[in-house]
Amino acid sequence: MQKIKERVQVILFERSNVILQHSFQVNSDSSRAVTCMALSGLGVWISLQNSAVIRLFHAMSYESLCEVNVAPAVSKMLASEYTLQLGRAV
Repeated sequence: MQKIKERVQVILFERSNVILQHSFQVNSDSSRAVTCMALSGLGVWISLQNSAVIRLFHAMSYESLCEVNVAPAVSKMLASEYTLQLGRAV
């Protein structure tokens, strides 16, 4: 990952000779670094620091396929966990 001109880009290198293979922009906010990348079939999921949005990119064309905001699901899970803890405390 490399920050260039206030953008966050993923830089791909050829493993055997460390030659630049491809780069693509992930986000325009340079204050958010890439925190995790996960390969899933022909897609790569990328999460950014302090962001509730995860992004899916095509592993061959590097095209942005989808963005998922996980905040509602996390909030719901945390709320149900809190309710379960209250039930045990009573």
